[in-house]
Amino acid sequence: MLNTGVQEVTTYEGIISHISAGYYALVVGDRILIVKSPNPPSATAAGKLDPMPYDLTTDLFPDGTNPAEKAHFYPLLLDTNYRASVPCSSTA
Repeated sequence: MLNTGVQEVTTYEGIISHISAGYYALVVGDRILIVKSPNPPSATAAGKLDPMPYDLTTDLFPDGTNPAEKAHFYPLLLDTNYRASVPCSSTA
């Protein structure tokens, strides 16, 4: 699992109060899945699978990103903060 360097932060009156979550890259098959987690996950992750939000997509793939590089990523986000009765899981 690799840290993408992108973080979700909580702010109070415009000042960062703490880092809420980090975004990590998990290899699943021959592509990469982005995982949102408050702590660096191990080789496995479980949570809710949703489409990748637009703002995260633009943070990870700014204008000028090679489309071939972007194609290596699933257009999905696995959020480990979500607790469901039937979690989605993956192993590297």
